[in-house]
Amino acid sequence: MYITDKIPSLSKRFKIDIYSPNTILSLIIVTGLILRLYHLNFRSLNFDEANSIAFAKNSITYILDKTPLSIGDLHPPFFHILLHFHISVSDTELWVRFISVFFGVIVIHITYLLGRYLFDLRTAMLGAFLVMVSPFLISYSQEARMYPLFTLLTISSIYFFIKAIDMKSKRYFLWFTIFSILNLYTHYIAFFILFAETIFFIINWKRYQ
Repeated sequence: MYITDKIPSLSKRFKIDIYSPNTILSLIIVTGLILRLYHLNFRSLNFDEANSIAFAKNSITYILDKTPLSIGDLHPPFFHILLHFHISVSDTELWVRFISVFFGVIVIHITYLLGRYLFDLRTAMLGAFLVMVSPFLISYSQEARMYPLFTLLTISSIYFFIKAIDMKSKRYFLWFTIFSILNLYTHYIAFFILFAETIFFIINWKRYQ
């Protein structure tokens, strides 16, 4: 008997099914993380990033009190509040941008959840894969700005909105409300997202009443 006959393969020992949806999704998410971490500090901070960091270094009271226009930034303060706590650990380029990497990776997963709920497994995997390799999303996930957070909150809002009206669940309505409010405090375009969801509900009132 050979030694290899006594030692089960790694997949058998840990019961890993490399073809299972969870394994494939995990590989997509890990790959997405690697793509977003690659050359994360290759370039210096741009003006918008530096402006956000400088504003986030102030106290929470100051951030909430001062309008975005007063610092030349046209966005609501939620991202700056999160950035305030994030840079309290370190203000290096690598660490400052990691908050966007984190949100960018979660976008992959929430896109999968939305696709899985609305369509099927294959569509959900394709959506997650496209988000993983999107040069546009990768680029913005490497900047210390609010765009990955806005994307995450937008998809989360749509996901819980659809589930709430489908299942008539107060829990999902609560999550929809929370993500929508946070989105409104992240980017003004969130008003259009909320408006579109409202119009969708009105048009389909008979179906969801």
